[in-house]
Amino acid sequence: KCIFNLFKDKKMGLYVSTIAFGLLHVISPLTVVFVQCLTHEAGIFELYLELMYIIPYSLMGLGMGIAYIKSNNNIIAPILTHTANNLISFIISLLMVMFPQLLELFIAI
Repeated sequence: KCIFNLFKDKKMGLYVSTIAFGLLHVISPLTVVFVQCLTHEAGIFELYLELMYIIPYSLMGLGMGIAYIKSNNNIIAPILTHTANNLISFIISLLMVMFPQLLELFIAI
């Protein structure tokens, strides 16, 4: 919400918040892999793979930014979107742990 208020142009606020959301979600794991690269526990390929996560996180940020704009700047819309996304991910992860044979269905495809 604060990022949107920094810009008169809503599109610019959307772009900046999208990139910020993506960066905030990869900065911690990216830092870990960077340190592992310095200690030769990981290579540049692992660093590149971790950096690639900025794409799906930024897309999620874009969706939440659009939800914020479409809801007349109501912060509840992106909060609920983020909660729903995390809940779906949690349920899928839980099901995969409880029923590992489900994973074989996805690998077979």
